[in-house]
Order: sequence, then C-alpha cells, then structure tokens
Amino acid sequence: MNMSPTAAPLRTLTVVSIAALAVLSLLWELWLAPARPGGSLLALKAVPLLAALPAIRRGHIKAYQWWSMLILLYVCEGVVRGMSDATLDQPDAGMDRIRPGRQRIRADHPLCAGHAGSTRSVGSARIRTRQILRL
Repeated sequence: MNMSPTAAPLRTLTVVSIAALAVLSLLWELWLAPARPGGSLLALKAVPLLAALPAIRRGHIKAYQWWSMLILLYVCEGVVRGMSDATLDQPDAGMDRIRPGRQRIRADHPLCAGHAGSTRSVGSARIRTRQILRL
C-alpha cells in the first residue's frame, strides 16, 4: 500500500498508542488496581488490542473502522473505573497529584450545607452554583 508522507508517522503513533494501551490494561488489571486481589479475567481485555495491531500496522481501512468503534468501549470503561474505583478515596484523587495546592470545599462548608436530599428551587440552585464558581 502506498503511504503518504504524513500518514506514516500517524500510523506509527496509532500502533504505539494501541500497544501502550494494551500494556497499561495488563498492568492495571494484574498489578496496579485489579478488580480482585491477585488479578482478574478483565486482563483479557488486552487481547482485542493486541489482535488489532497487525492489521492497523498494515493500514487496513476496515481495521481502522472497527477499531474506531471498539475504542469507545475502552474509553467508557476507563471513565467508569476512574469515577468509581474503590481504591480511590475521592473521585478526583489523581488531580491532587497534579495540583496539590488546590482548595476543596468541605462537606460542612456553608455552600454545601443541605446539598444531599435538597429540594431547593432552580433559582436558588443557580445562585448556589454562581457562589461556588466564585471561590
């Protein structure tokens, strides 16, 4: 297959990205944050990643087409695991490593008081949102 000069680096980037995602998937499920202690069968989700590499490396259009749909499952799984992983003490715990000096609003803060089970009107919710955004 003839390849344009701009397509070669992009194809290489695609292959490296998929390989990196497969390695990260294996590390995540077997060592970093397994769903069960000792690893789980979720590590098998790396198999489709590795199966796609040869076809994508050769530049098969069909491989790119089905892979562009399949990658959405990996994105959704990553978002769900990132927001609900039991090993994290807070949903944005990773952000503390990036921006450690950031201030948090505590649950007993006046702006958060009565938030759980609140039956406030839409107007007061807008005002509260504006107050939080000003912090």
